[in-house]
Amino acid sequence: MRRLLLKILRKVSLKALSLEWKLRHDCPHKFVKKTIAPNVEIVMCRICNRRDGWWCPESPNHCCSYTKDFDQCDYCGQPEERK
Repeated sequence: MRRLLLKILRKVSLKALSLEWKLRHDCPHKFVKKTIAPNVEIVMCRICNRRDGWWCPESPNHCCSYTKDFDQCDYCGQPEERK
């Protein structure tokens, strides 16, 4: 009986994880600034809680981008590794 219950729980858990992934993947994302510590601001979706990087006041999508120089944001110049 215990083995059967564990098997059922595993199937339910996998289906729940699959559904969670699909909901996050298909999320229309409403990104907002979130302060997680003094002077540490990130971009997070208020619908699915996906963290999308560091907050950037200069970037069009308000998320730091590091395409030109891997050490500093292309828009605001802040380092990728916040200290």
